[in-house]
Parts: sequence; C-alpha cells; structure tokens
Amino acid sequence: MSSRQYLIGELAARAGVSVRTIRYYISEGLLPPPQTRGRYSVYDEDYLQRIRLIRRLKDAYLPIKEIRYMLETRTEEELEDFVQHYESKLGPGGDALAYISGVLERRPDAQSRDGLASRSRASAAVRSQPVDNARAGSDVMPDGAGWRRFVIADGLELHVSEPVLAQFGRAVRQLVRDGQEMLRRGGQAR
Repeated sequence: MSSRQYLIGELAARAGVSVRTIRYYISEGLLPPPQTRGRYSVYDEDYLQRIRLIRRLKDAYLPIKEIRYMLETRTEEELEDFVQHYESKLGPGGDALAYISGVLERRPDAQSRDGLASRSRASAAVRSQPVDNARAGSDVMPDGAGWRRFVIADGLELHVSEPVLAQFGRAVRQLVRDGQEMLRRGGQAR
C-alpha cells in the first residue's frame, strides 16, 4: 500500500472519473469502502489503480455485473492478461463506431428478399447455431466459451454464451419459443 492518500475529489480528478462514479463503484462492490479519517474518507493508490482497471474493463464493453465477478474471481495478473488480450484485438480506431463499421463491411450485401422471407418462415421452430465469429465480428470469450445464436424472427436474434446455455438451456429455448409465439400473435402477450 502506498503512503499517498487522496480525498474523494482528488482521487476522482487523478482517475479521470466523477465523484459520483467512485461512489457508484463502491455501492456496486467494485471498490471496497474507504478508510475514514475523522469526517473524511481517504483513498490510496490501490483505489486509483483499481479505478483505472475498471475503466479498461468497461472499455472492453463488459457490464458492471461481469466486471464485479472478474474482480472477485480473478487475480490481478489474469485481469491484466484479459485487458491486454482485448486491447491487442482492438487495434487503431477501436471504438464502438469502428467496430460496427467493420462488421457492416464484412456483411454480405447479396441477400435477396426471397432468401430473407424463407429464412423467416424456417424460424418458426427454435433454431440454434454457433455464431460465425469471423463473420459476426464477435470474439470467443477469454475463457474459451463460445456463443450460440437463436433466431426468433427475421432480424431478431438472441445470443447466449455456452456456459449460460449449459446451465439454463431449457429456459432459453422456452424464451425463444415464447418470443416466436408472441410475434406470430402480432406482439400480444398471452
């Protein structure tokens, strides 16, 4: 632990986040509660490093729940490896807009309306297929898990990670069937 300590405003300025963000991270369990010194909370360099790590994980488009899970279950070295793996894949222009542009560039434009209509009719039964990672622009999760794509209707898909599918497969398939049925009824719930 470093001897340098900060008040919350100083920590926020150093980390490039708002005071509100720091309080949110504490309330969500991403940061431990701070030490208090009299009426003030004090934060050390460990907080600064952890906030920077959280920001990098958020830049990897991870939801808060997943970030919390990773912070609780992985070592600092594993977290750093994950972030470096993600950042190496990102490359220049690695923001969300660049990602979407890249996906659109790889998408075949030769789909006919007839092909879309027949695919829509074929989706009446629950279909599951592995996501073509190269074509879809997605990536295999760092722990090696893949994704499954469930077509609910033309233009409407549900993507589920393999571990979640293994745990909740029956419920996922029921969710897809219910969604298909609701759309057949014109969006009306049962």
